[in-house]
Amino acid sequence: MPILNQTNCLSILRRMSLHQLTSLELVYMVPAAQSGDDSDLLTYIGTAFPALSHLEIHRYRFRRVEQVNHIAIARMLASAKSLRTVRLSLDFHDDHGAYCGNPEKRGRWRDTFMRQRGPEILAIMQECPLLEHVALLYHGSPSATWVEFRTDRCPGPRVVLEYDSEHVDSEPLKKKWIKV
Repeated sequence: MPILNQTNCLSILRRMSLHQLTSLELVYMVPAAQSGDDSDLLTYIGTAFPALSHLEIHRYRFRRVEQVNHIAIARMLASAKSLRTVRLSLDFHDDHGAYCGNPEKRGRWRDTFMRQRGPEILAIMQECPLLEHVALLYHGSPSATWVEFRTDRCPGPRVVLEYDSEHVDSEPLKKKWIKV
């Protein structure tokens, strides 16, 4: 089954009565001709679901060379004031992707991911008064995992990397705290 585009997703969501929705996971691809044009969908998510507390988005690009405007995405989603947790798989243009065997390339991306992308998105999303963390999908080695960037309102470490080498699903079993 093909992945829907943002227009298809928006059309489906608008036809449903979802005012009490508390959790939403969306997977969509932005076609090359419409790169970065998912603002209608993201704005709708931010305003149409007053009870939404958990959001997970897997946003794919049709072509790897297209840029992902993660700042604009975070700003649109920040209008969802009821959000507590957000998981974003944004298919960043400079991410080395899954199964990269080049440790230098992985190291460069890890630094960008931990010191720039995560903190930038979290700084914007903290406008959500109930937000606990924003988790971004990280393509590590040997598998992908979620990295939580926690708000100042949450006790404990600011960055938490979920990873267990025995578990390669999107819901890892153990949490390992890391310093950035």
